[in-house]
Amino acid sequence: MPQGGSSLIAHRWQPITDLPDDWPSLCRPDLHRVHEQWTAARDRMADPEPVRQMQERLMTVWAIETGIIERLYSVDRGVTIALAEVGLDAMEQFSADGRVTPEARLLIEDQRAALEMVMDLVGGRRALTASYIRELYQGLTEHQDTRDAIDAQGVDSPRRCSRASGSDCRTTPSARTDGSTSTARRSSCRTRSTACSPGTRSTS
Repeated sequence: MPQGGSSLIAHRWQPITDLPDDWPSLCRPDLHRVHEQWTAARDRMADPEPVRQMQERLMTVWAIETGIIERLYSVDRGVTIALAEVGLDAMEQFSADGRVTPEARLLIEDQRAALEMVMDLVGGRRALTASYIRELYQGLTEHQDTRDAIDAQGVDSPRRCSRASGSDCRTTPSARTDGSTSTARRSSCRTRSTACSPGTRSTS
């Protein structure tokens, strides 16, 4: 553990590289077996509706927690659980009574739509192309205007996202005092009409 008691793990940043030539060796046969068992159990169910409802609840939680992880907004854990149970169709009511800000609502809806795109890719209904990635990026940042960035002088400041090029909402590596580099994304807390503290966290 680093001095000071922090549990953060530092690593040296490197550009993303392609998969190795022997990428099939990275496959996990045990996960394939688990998937086969899950598929067989699902097919034996007389009523598929409980599975569909469970998947919908999971996707709702993933959509909400994506923005929490990226520090785009703060949502109480109880609100996340409630929305998972009733669905995002109830978001308007949660926004009206102040439990979810209007800005967070827009971001969550964007993330839910982006998740559908990912599911289309996984299900073979979309191909992994450059245009698909640009479309996914534009959907995720539809209502994110700026993000926090660190310039060459080490100054932390907001920077506008360029949804047209997809080049200005990317990860910003930041140097640590020991010479290593953190690749934690400096996500914006600034949306179209509000700003939150960079230290915002989920209360979960």
